[in-house]
Amino acid sequence: MQQLADVLAKPGFQKAAANAGWLFAERGMRFLLGTVVGFLVARYLGPERLGLLSYCTALVTLAGCATSLGLDAVVKRDLLQARDAAGELLAGGAVLRFTVALAGYGILLGLIAGGLAEGREEPRLLAMLGLVLFQPALLMPDLWLQANLQAKYSVWAQTGALAVGALLRLMLIGLNAPLAAFACVFVVEAALAAAGLQILARRAGLRFAWAEARRASMTRLVREAWPLVFAGPIRRVRTLRARSAVSAPVRALRAVCEVSCAWSRASAITNRTMFHVPG
Repeated sequence: MQQLADVLAKPGFQKAAANAGWLFAERGMRFLLGTVVGFLVARYLGPERLGLLSYCTALVTLAGCATSLGLDAVVKRDLLQARDAAGELLAGGAVLRFTVALAGYGILLGLIAGGLAEGREEPRLLAMLGLVLFQPALLMPDLWLQANLQAKYSVWAQTGALAVGALLRLMLIGLNAPLAAFACVFVVEAALAAAGLQILARRAGLRFAWAEARRASMTRLVREAWPLVFAGPIRRVRTLRARSAVSAPVRALRAVCEVSCAWSRASAITNRTMFHVPG
């Protein structure tokens, strides 16, 4: 009992517990707003338009696995081991992710122009939602906040963007807005979260510029993180195949959306709770 009391009394443990508390609070707020507003949006859009929006969102989410490059775990580990090299690590990761996102978005536009998307709405939705591919490059400060047990700043940015997004969706419902407007809100919410994270991370003491990126550091990051790039898509595809083997095509399409959303949420919780407890 005394050993447990000693552990609980450590400042590092208390800081880690507070950090975890902020993360769980964000999960709760996200679930609450997502459930209430999501129900209203689903009721307004109806099955057909909601299914199209969810389908396009799922495709972009799958593509987002590539733009993140599996760097989260590797960069957080390196930030804990070499705090003085934080600027170079974060800049290298941001440049890598932005480069891949630029290439990915160009490929997406090319596929849309080549007739990948059908109808009038789907090409516009994919083109707009594809802008979210650039978000991982702007979320590098979040890794620094996690490594330094300062999740409250990340929670403020994410929750603030979530609240604004929920308010905008309610306004769109009241204005009888078209489907494309809801896709725009998705992009705006991602941009607000990234901008808020940049501002609050600087307030927390982070200083880095993309010009600090070094080729040697970026090469090492890619070499160590590339196996993690395929973890997300492979897991989603396996789940989809297992469910669609005994399902109708409509159920398979729904599975894409469900698996994509569920895995991204689980991945976010796992990555955010990989914190270091100092002595």
